[in-house]
Amino acid sequence: MWPDVSSDGEPIVNGARLDVSAEAAPRLKAALHRTRTVLLQHVVAAAGPDLTGVEAVGSLLGIRSAQAAEGALQLWRNGLSERERRLLVDYGQGTELDCEDPFPEIRLTAHLGNLDGPLLRPPKTFSLQAVEKKTLYCECVRGLNKRGLSNRNTCVWADRLGGDGARPCWRVLYKPPLEKRTGDLQWRILHGAVALNALLSKMNNAVSDRCPFCPGRETVFHTYRLSASLCAL
Repeated sequence: MWPDVSSDGEPIVNGARLDVSAEAAPRLKAALHRTRTVLLQHVVAAAGPDLTGVEAVGSLLGIRSAQAAEGALQLWRNGLSERERRLLVDYGQGTELDCEDPFPEIRLTAHLGNLDGPLLRPPKTFSLQAVEKKTLYCECVRGLNKRGLSNRNTCVWADRLGGDGARPCWRVLYKPPLEKRTGDLQWRILHGAVALNALLSKMNNAVSDRCPFCPGRETVFHTYRLSASLCAL
């Protein structure tokens, strides 16, 4: 299916599939934005469905060089598939596009490069038409923060708990009869986001990083083990 060039059209700027400004004359990008020629529809209206009207496109974009205008048109022609060029010609001859023609399925996957880690696996491919909002949000977060997530454990306890792939599930912390405040505290412990003396001592020199109950350093792991020992007693 080809987008309806009589309405929305196909974009030709800002990194779109038919954005040829990087390969064409250096001033083409500025000319497209200056003249607001941002859709293939605009070019087709001037150059015709076969994209051969060099003089008309030069006049539209304010390009004096016929060679530069022809170069841009050639790049746009090369960017279209044979079927798409045929649809344009049919459109120019007055053939109505089938509005019932389903839009092709678009499948997306986050570009992670060579980066890897528990938080980046497995790479997911999903359909844009059927994806849930939460999945799309998570994949956007992974793509935008891929370097920070590379080779990072799922939580600070991953290496401490041991076992074959064992990891805590923080979702259970909020199930009744636990109160939300209790769940929030346990979530912070699970992710190492607790302001204990090991952290406070770096923020305030007057605070010692020692545990108030023993000579050890008061970290999240130390406090957890101490609390577990006291509960066992």
